[in-house]
Amino acid sequence: MLTGDDRFEPASFHILALDYFRSAECIVSAQDQDALKLRFSYTVPYFLYTHSLELSFKAFLRARGVSKRELSSIRYRHNLEKLLDGCITHGMHVTEHDAVVVRWLNSFMEDHAFRYLRPGFQFVPDVIDIRQACKAISQTVGKVCKEIRNNVG
Repeated sequence: MLTGDDRFEPASFHILALDYFRSAECIVSAQDQDALKLRFSYTVPYFLYTHSLELSFKAFLRARGVSKRELSSIRYRHNLEKLLDGCITHGMHVTEHDAVVVRWLNSFMEDHAFRYLRPGFQFVPDVIDIRQACKAISQTVGKVCKEIRNNVG
């Protein structure tokens, strides 16, 4: 069980994850309305979506008592698949669709393909699928963070 100030840390991770998600949504919305043209149309919003997922998973794991040290270890770091597996081990329920999206996005994480350019054609998940996965995972994490904040002790 988390105590004292540790009860608020998962919520901080979650709030930051929401900020990254909302930022990605703003970019995608502006692109859909032809108000924003990016040369590499998916790179920036997909980076924001994947970082949102990473922070959501870390919020969930912190809420379940995984230490900050362990989260920053080679076991988890920025690996969405390992973070997802850790969350599932600690009780998170994720649909098969969302798990597939997360694992697919993880294939772009090792070489930071959304932060730096990866040469060649990239076959990425559709933004609708990423949005669905981010929303569902965020809702789950939000509920867990609220429970932790409300738990006195």
